[in-house]
Amino acid sequence: DYVLKIEEGGKARYALLDAKLSSVEGVLMKQLPFLAFRYLTSVGTVRREDRHLGLWLICGFPGDGKSSAHLFDLGNDSFGSPDIRFLKLTALDKDPLREVVTGILNA
Repeated sequence: DYVLKIEEGGKARYALLDAKLSSVEGVLMKQLPFLAFRYLTSVGTVRREDRHLGLWLICGFPGDGKSSAHLFDLGNDSFGSPDIRFLKLTALDKDPLREVVTGILNA
């Protein structure tokens, strides 16, 4: 588990990363309620002006290959609530964390 903190202009944004040796489908089916409770409803920022961006679940098992999407986003920015994002990464990916970091910096 990792907590990334991005500070700009006196405000901080936090992103939580959790790596799973499972497929996106496996995490959705078996772990999502627990992870949502643990990382979204039980965690917050200390200062009101800071922002909890959400949880990035990094899934290292390719799964059944039926899903063509590489990045799943279960968040809703219109409410300003934290997102849950799934990212499939394998040893064959050229630069596996670039998409994660880019997504967090742009959130």
